[in-house]
Amino acid sequence: EQQGAFIDQTFVTAHKLRLNRERYNQETSQAEWQAVGQQYRVLNGVRIRFYQLLAMQRVLDVQAELLKVTQNAVTTTEGLKNVGAANEPDVLGAHIEEQQETVALRNARARYDAAWRQLAAFVGNPNLVAGRLQGDLEETPAVPDADAALSHLLEASPEIQVAQAEIRRNDIALRREQVEPIPNINLRVNSGYDFEEDGRRITTTVQLGVRVPLFDRNQGNIKAAQAQLAYARQEVCRVELSLRQRMAREYERYESAAAVAKMYREQTLPAARRAYELYLDSFQNRKAAWPQVLV
Repeated sequence: EQQGAFIDQTFVTAHKLRLNRERYNQETSQAEWQAVGQQYRVLNGVRIRFYQLLAMQRVLDVQAELLKVTQNAVTTTEGLKNVGAANEPDVLGAHIEEQQETVALRNARARYDAAWRQLAAFVGNPNLVAGRLQGDLEETPAVPDADAALSHLLEASPEIQVAQAEIRRNDIALRREQVEPIPNINLRVNSGYDFEEDGRRITTTVQLGVRVPLFDRNQGNIKAAQAQLAYARQEVCRVELSLRQRMAREYERYESAAAVAKMYREQTLPAARRAYELYLDSFQNRKAAWPQVLV
């Protein structure tokens, strides 16, 4: 005997909707920092592969020069054999060295071609055409200060930023769970017709109610959120320790490689060049054999 319609509205209290938005904003921030980290990984990967290719290109040049040296050694040894200054084992040894350098050159070429294909796949361009790279392997930039580099890394690393955003997200999630027991306000307005025996009349009622959390105060979810927040805080420490460990390992590799390169550049190569010049001078003065100069 009653016909009508109602309007129902829930008024969310304790800033629950704002806390929900803030939590999802932190997830967006995490995704953005993860994207930045991926950009760094791609950029570093391209740079590493570029210098690897540049080094392989240099190795190809050196292997080609070594092959020419062994070919000259074969020619010289055969000439010395014709005049009685060398024997058959000397000629065979020279041919063996030539064959070894030929194989080494082919292997270097195969590694170089494979590295180009890997670079093409890494940058997402399988049709990338191999070409002569331009760069200077002898350029030696100053070694960055370890403490300054580590400080910058711990401050700007996307991994740290993601972990810190996770702390903020879990902190907001904890506050959201803590206010969950605060009841929302439910408002309902009814309006319609009431058909009674003596006729029809219009009725309007307003209802205002709340859900009273007598037995459910959301304790379990609050405890879980507290545990997640504690885990996120410890995760920042774990990421920081991981960055320190990787930084120390890579910095040691960098310093060791720089020290070896410096020794070769300043001591080994000048000594080898001087030895070559002395042997060449001795050969020109008929005091040394030509194979010694080639070696």
